[in-house]
Amino acid sequence: MATLDDVVVTSTEFTSLNVAAGVAVGQPFEIQLKSISPVNLQEGSKPSDDSKRGVVISTKGNDIRLSRIPSESEEIWARCLADGTTATLAITEL
Repeated sequence: MATLDDVVVTSTEFTSLNVAAGVAVGQPFEIQLKSISPVNLQEGSKPSDDSKRGVVISTKGNDIRLSRIPSESEEIWARCLADGTTATLAITEL
């Protein structure tokens, strides 16, 4: 497992986690939400910036929230759900 640089995502547009973290599409990795803003994750082509489909990762209390991306997944996109916020994601190659 290799821990990569953190990725910061905004609420204005979706960010490719594969590109931002340098993980090849189809390779497994883990996402840890390190901030309090909830993040929407989507797989496939870049979603429209107002899309609410996909999975939400968030923290409640002091819980740590993780999402594992399996091998052979398509490109993974992330965006903060709360307007005007950013979120920090730790990316670990599996």
